Amino acid sequence: MKRLASLMIISVLFLSACVSRGDAVQTAALPAESENAEETPILLCGNELERDAETLRLEGGCDADELRTALSAMEQLQLVEWQDCPLSTAERLELRKAYPALRFDWTLLLGSVSFSALAEEVDLSAAQKDIPALLELLPLMSAQSVDLSGWSIGAEDAAALREAEPGRDFLYTVELFDRSFSSLDTEIDLSDIPMEDTAAVEAALVFFPKLEKVLMLRCGLDNDTMDALNARHEGTRFVWLVQVMTLGVRSDTTYFTIYNAEQLYQPRQPVSNLRYCHDLIAVDLGHCGISQEDLEFARGTPKLQFLILAECYIHNLEPLRCCPELRYLEAFKSYLNDISALADCPKLTDLNLCYIPSLGPDCVPILKEMKQLEHLWFCDANFSSSLIVELRDALPDTEFLYYKGPESTGAGWRTHDIYYEMRDALHMPYMN
Repeated sequence: MKRLASLMIISVLFLSACVSRGDAVQTAALPAESENAEETPILLCGNELERDAETLRLEGGCDADELRTALSAMEQLQLVEWQDCPLSTAERLELRKAYPALRFDWTLLLGSVSFSALAEEVDLSAAQKDIPALLELLPLMSAQSVDLSGWSIGAEDAAALREAEPGRDFLYTVELFDRSFSSLDTEIDLSDIPMEDTAAVEAALVFFPKLEKVLMLRCGLDNDTMDALNARHEGTRFVWLVQVMTLGVRSDTTYFTIYNAEQLYQPRQPVSNLRYCHDLIAVDLGHCGISQEDLEFARGTPKLQFLILAECYIHNLEPLRCCPELRYLEAFKSYLNDISALADCPKLTDLNLCYIPSLGPDCVPILKEMKQLEHLWFCDANFSSSLIVELRDALPDTEFLYYKGPESTGAGWRTHDIYYEMRDALHMPYMN
């Protein structure tokens, strides 16, 4: 057994020794128990160690078997400092695996740049690019962030780093369409860059492990192409400008009215294009004269909570079966003759069906089952007084307005809390 050359005791245990690098480090076994175990000296390279030491500082090498015995016996030990550790990467990993409760601090070297294995951040911007060497060192590093600024990182390099250490942050510059971005960006803007397809954008995604949103406004790609791009990449949102009538709407918008959208001087496009705006929460199409076909947008907006369809040319609400979150619906003075789809809107609490002569008594059985309704306005409905009584009995906790005369939104419709919530969601002022 090779012995210690010198021993120094500072505030921590400090050992200097020599050992052959060929000594394999294996999973340690605890020493045999005995009644006098705590009295048995812990020896390493012929020197007695402090049993309750929290830090062990080594220089050079030490006998592998003695080291394993010492580490197992020092129950208070937390940190092993071994700056000039002669062990190979594989041997160090085995040592760390054998003692998962211990922190091992050794100096690592990449080219001419040295750094601590326990450093929280490592700056390798001054080091010469060496991806294979970096990949070998990564398992020994504690750093969450590694600065590779100045390195020319290709797609294969980025993929290798991401695959080897998916939870670590590698910082470098990405050049894309003559624009510079950080590899750690969560959002990048590629707007106003003419594109014929999405191939270049998709190929670049490997460089951005944290990417959440890509702005691609006015890039010349059609709605279906962009929607398919979104579908292919879960976790990353691609945003483009959707044209509705003569208005431009970002595909990630949560609200739409004709009063706060961007005016486009282009030929009119269908309202149904709103189906590409999957995050819509509030939509006001009231008094816009939309058709039944326009309402098809709702099949693509499952988060929709507030909808205004007043004075529109719609006959049924079938697309709303795809809107289970719907809470508020104004459809007064429309051409509805079928509201059966509302049976699939369990959260609908506020419903305005005032002055719809085409809506007959056959809607009463549907309304009777909507126990969650809090406010039901259906002035001038074609219901007999007996049906009204039947409906009131079925919904004892619902506030009704059913007689002829009041304004569609009168008699307190716009005084309920949900009305103000709806206007806030539309980013619109309150009305009387």
